[in-house]
Amino acid sequence: MSASGDGMDALLRIRGLETGIGRTGPWILQGVDLELAPGEVLGIVGESGSGKSMLALSLMGLLPQPLAVRAGQAWWGTKELFSLLPAQRRALRGGEMAMIFQEPMSSLNPVMRVSQQLGEVLRWHRGLEGAAAREEALQLLRRVEMPDPPRQLDSYPHELSGGMRQRVMIAMALAGRPRLLIADEPTTALDVTIQAQILELLRRIQRDDGMAVLLITHDLGVIAQMCDRVAVMYAGRIVEHGAVLDIFDRPGHPYTQGLLASRPRISAGSQWLTTIEGTVPPVGQLPVGCAFAPRCGLAGPDCARVPALAPRGPGHAVACVAAARAVAPPTTMDRP
Repeated sequence: MSASGDGMDALLRIRGLETGIGRTGPWILQGVDLELAPGEVLGIVGESGSGKSMLALSLMGLLPQPLAVRAGQAWWGTKELFSLLPAQRRALRGGEMAMIFQEPMSSLNPVMRVSQQLGEVLRWHRGLEGAAAREEALQLLRRVEMPDPPRQLDSYPHELSGGMRQRVMIAMALAGRPRLLIADEPTTALDVTIQAQILELLRRIQRDDGMAVLLITHDLGVIAQMCDRVAVMYAGRIVEHGAVLDIFDRPGHPYTQGLLASRPRISAGSQWLTTIEGTVPPVGQLPVGCAFAPRCGLAGPDCARVPALAPRGPGHAVACVAAARAVAPPTTMDRP
């Protein structure tokens, strides 16, 4: 069963995606199925090391060597992404599909002014140059609510604050008028006030443009605020997916329950935060069967096999044999 949008016409369809180290080394993603409908916001959540960013880089064709997509298909409309020629992938990347990276300081070119970096996207994907490109770049900076756009347009990245650099990244992503925006931890390293501003900006732009958004985060508060559906990843696999309300109100996988229980709550007072014991297993060191079993209080002998995603309700699926034989205690959440 795929993480689908309940029968809606899909903008992006992923089937059986496997990404690994080279052609024979350990895998990083395995058996990933996803669908994303036009205008939908799909959240991908999980701890560091779960494979969230590798999923985004696989889709964008930006995997660093020696990582490679080894199996599976990703359909962008009628185009199969992994079979496209490099020039065809470049035409899609930054145009129809755009990405905001985790750390804008390392993603922006430090020796090029903002105008030059925006100008490259506008020239490549929209054929704008000279005064026309500069005017469009100014409009993009105004749209992302950049203070004093003419001045910042001629600045270098190191002359901007973290929030301003992230606004430049968003403007660059919007420059090609994409139908899909992949946002990989878009508020990393920003203070809380700026985080809220950036998230509100993204939500407003998504609604105005009708873009689909693939939002990668480890913050469940961001998921609740921004997303229509959510897919929970663990050790390179999707272990649960469904509508945001279903995931928050009826979490089925013990890992999802642990993530929800570990969120800080005002009602908890001075109590210690709930934690999930252990860590995500390193690449190439996965246990036999369910990768979460060593950390799971419901693990049993039947967890020695890798579970498949099984329906738990309309549009809601869980990859856990333990969830089928045990009723999890209700999770009380202070939702944003």
